[in-house]
Amino acid sequence: MTPRSLVRIVGVVVATTLALVSAPAGGRAAHADPCSDIAVVFARGTHQASGLGDVGEAFVDSLTSQVGGRSIGVYAVNYPASDDYRASASNGSDDASAHIQRTVASCPNTRIVLGGYSQGATVIDLSTSAMPPAVADHVAAVALFGEPSSGFSSMLWGGGSLPTIGPLYSSKTINLCAPDDPICTGGGNNYGACFVCSVGDDKPGGDIRGEQARSRRMIKDCCPYTAGAVVDVHRLESEGQEPGIHQAG
Repeated sequence: MTPRSLVRIVGVVVATTLALVSAPAGGRAAHADPCSDIAVVFARGTHQASGLGDVGEAFVDSLTSQVGGRSIGVYAVNYPASDDYRASASNGSDDASAHIQRTVASCPNTRIVLGGYSQGATVIDLSTSAMPPAVADHVAAVALFGEPSSGFSSMLWGGGSLPTIGPLYSSKTINLCAPDDPICTGGGNNYGACFVCSVGDDKPGGDIRGEQARSRRMIKDCCPYTAGAVVDVHRLESEGQEPGIHQAG
């Protein structure tokens, strides 16, 4: 994956995130080291290896390159990211919300940025609904990629309503959904390609270990989030788009 592609993956999201992070934080006390100016909490997608995942790494890299001299702390949500969606996402929500609240308590002047990809977006949805209302004042921006919201996602969830971002966070959230991604759209005629984006492999139920090279080729060729098929950030800025749901491509 080229640096150009990495920048375009999250260009629109980072542009909005930067604007929100740069907004005045209000009358909070100054913090002492080792608190960072910005703290990113990101939850990877299903079946992605522990850490930030490809989308999370691209998001953090792009954000880091554009914040000037401000320091950034990064936390990868520690959770299974498994096929047991409800249990896995709930586990992630517990970990994310605990870390966020610790950050607020120890570094009250740090601007927090939340992010998640696919199942990781659900993790962030759940965590924002679970935390005390006062925490929202410390969160500058939320970036969601491929948030589960389709009928297919509801089936994976086990039926019923899917989690959504907490109401106190909706005005500071940007939600990117790629065309034909069955996780976040009602349609989707490219199931196999988008399944790569969602679970990290090129076939349902496959063992991703030992097939990383093939999966990476599939992702590069077919997955809009990691192939850079997003709306150009400069055009969005010129059109003055606000946080919300945007189609990639």
